Amino acid sequence: MGDIASSQVKPQVGAGSRLVLTFWLGALWSVGYLAVPYIAKTYPDPALWQPLALGLKYLTVNVGIFCGLVVLVARIMELQNLKEKIVESQTTLVTLMLLLSGVYSFRQFEAVKVVAEQDLLYGMISLLGIILVANRKN
Repeated sequence: MGDIASSQVKPQVGAGSRLVLTFWLGALWSVGYLAVPYIAKTYPDPALWQPLALGLKYLTVNVGIFCGLVVLVARIMELQNLKEKIVESQTTLVTLMLLLSGVYSFRQFEAVKVVAEQDLLYGMISLLGIILVANRKN
C-alpha cells in the first residue's frame, strides 16, 4: 500500500511549465493564424502588411525562445526528480522548437530570410507545438 501512495506523488514543477507552454503556443497560433491573416485581409497591398506580419512573427518567435528555455529547464528538472531519462519525446520536441526558433531569429541572413518569409520555419514550429500538446502525458 505504501508503494501506491509514493508512486502517485509527483513534483509540482510541471504546473508552471504548462502555463509557460500554453502562453508560448497560444502566442504562436494567435499571431500566425489569427492576426497575420486578419492583417492580410485588411490591407490588400502586401507592401503594407508584410513587414508588420514578419515583425509580429519575429517578436513571437523571440518570446518563444525564452518560453522554450523555461519549459525545457522545468521539464529536465521534473524528469530528474522522477529519476527518468532526460532524453524523451517532450524534451526532444521542445528542443527542436527552440532550435527552429533560433534559426528563425537569424532571419537577417539571406539563407534564413527566404525560408522565414515563406513561413516554413514558423509553420514547422507550430506543427511541433501541436505534436507536443498531443503528446503531453500529464
